[in-house]
Amino acid sequence: MSGGWYHVFSRGHNRERIFADRRDYEHFLELVEEMRERFRVRVYAYCLMANHYHLLVGTPEGNVSRAIQWLNGSYGIWCNRKRNRSGHLFGERFKAIVVEDSAWGLEVSVYIHLNPVATEALGLGKRQKAAERRGLSAPPSREELDRRLKVLREHEWSSYGAYAGYQRSPDWLDRSVLLRRAGKEGEVSYRRYVEDRIMDYTEVAMATRRVGARIQSDRSLRSAVKRLEKQCAL
Repeated sequence: MSGGWYHVFSRGHNRERIFADRRDYEHFLELVEEMRERFRVRVYAYCLMANHYHLLVGTPEGNVSRAIQWLNGSYGIWCNRKRNRSGHLFGERFKAIVVEDSAWGLEVSVYIHLNPVATEALGLGKRQKAAERRGLSAPPSREELDRRLKVLREHEWSSYGAYAGYQRSPDWLDRSVLLRRAGKEGEVSYRRYVEDRIMDYTEVAMATRRVGARIQSDRSLRSAVKRLEKQCAL
């Protein structure tokens, strides 16, 4: 779709790691930058986890499939050569969920950036979030909230640091649209928009519910969201 926004995500084959060391993360982001130039896509947000990644991209030329196929293929070939292996690095075909407009893009960027804290170790695994939504779990302690904030802020392989002002933004990351949506204070507004959800712990548990509710009218997108909830950390 020309001019469309997409939440793209892809996971390693058999849920295996796709990033084994620092150089893997660095090279993948180098390829994201090259993808941006080669296919003239816009990169609004990203988060790389050990066995999967998320991107929020815009496609003025309607070429999301070609762009992501090139990205996954190029990274897979590079990894196989580096590790002296063969076969598929990624599992089933990547998913690309249409994001209706930039206002909803802000919410999807939050969903992406909260991925590093959505773990069992931080009390935000699937079962724990389900219990929170039903009011069956105790509120997290201040120490737990602080740990979640620390992980969110220090996760190096995410665009959150650039949006929140903790890290220098790469030149190829297009922050302007979402920073305007977040509020008049730019980085400060975005940081507050996300971190307030950590402090109000129920907001993190409800993030996926908002994603699903926003697109309930479209059956294909509703199915994609259900798959997303199964595959992604949030």
